[in-house]
Parts: sequence; C-alpha cells; structure tokens
Amino acid sequence: SYVAMRPRGKLGPGHPIRVAEYDAAFAAIRADAPETPVPSAGGPRSPGDSREQRQAETLMVAALGNELGVRLAPRRLAVSDGVHVELDATAEDLSVLVETYAHQGSVKPGHRRKVLADAFKLAFISRMLDRPSRLILLMSCEETARCFRRGWPAEALASFGIEVKVVEIEAAVRRELRDAQARQHR
Repeated sequence: SYVAMRPRGKLGPGHPIRVAEYDAAFAAIRADAPETPVPSAGGPRSPGDSREQRQAETLMVAALGNELGVRLAPRRLAVSDGVHVELDATAEDLSVLVETYAHQGSVKPGHRRKVLADAFKLAFISRMLDRPSRLILLMSCEETARCFRRGWPAEALASFGIEVKVVEIEAAVRRELRDAQARQHR
C-alpha cells in the first residue's frame, strides 16, 4: 500500500528521491483504481453537504452589514507564527467580528458546543487584537438564538461582550435550510 512505502533511513519524506517514488507509487495505485464519477451540481448530493448553510450565511452577513452600515467579509487572521484563525466575517478595520450559525430550530448539544466554540474564537481574537471590537454571533432563527440568550451561555457570552444577533432571511431560504438539516439528520 501507499502508506507501507513510507521512507526509512536518511532520506526523509520531503527528499526529492522519495517524492518521486511516492508520485510513481501513487500514480500506479490511481491507474489500478476504478474511475469514480464526480457528481454534477444537479446530481445526487451527499447527506453532509452544507451548501445551503454556506449560502444562507452569506445572505446573513450581507443583511448584518446593511443593518450596521459596514462592509463585512470573511477573513483569515494570523495570530502567531504559523497560526491562523478563520472568521466568517469582519469589518475591514476589525471593528466588527462575526461568526455565523445558519441552523434553524432547536439546538442539540453538538450544535451548542459548536456555537460556544465560535464564541470562544471571537473572545480570543478580540483579546489578541488588544482593541475594542464588536463581537457578534449571528443567527437567522429566534428559536436557535434563545438557547444562547438564557442560562449560563447567556451570562458567559455577556461577560465577554459577545452579542447574539438574529437577522431575517427569506422564508424560502429558511425552508432550504430545514430541508438540508433533515437530509443531514440534524
């Protein structure tokens, strides 16, 4: 197998001789593998495909940007040597930092952990920037947001200055999100 061909001795995996050997071995494995068709955009989708969530998050960020009167865009920030953090949206001057969550309906424990991890990311970046930023967890469903507006999550978010904000999205988009969640068994 390809893994069994791992180099031994003084020639490390990045050595040109080893790279050439890997490339040749991998090409031979691919040549023996049956051709697997790539589904078209209109073809069958995997249950875990989150295209609807990504599209909804783009609409949510645009709506928030309009509401705040600021241009928001995804951003990758370097926080230390070789360490980067991806944010769903920021203002160009980093005065607004946003993480989005397009889920519709009640929140399961795994969803709650994901959102709280996003909140921790916002708090971390805010501290690294060492300047005031508006920190927003952006949602599109009041029912979803309610979970983070009560109990200890609400207290924790408030203690870090993180807002839970809900923007309105079209009913058709909400329907597509619910259909995607059903497909994903969420």
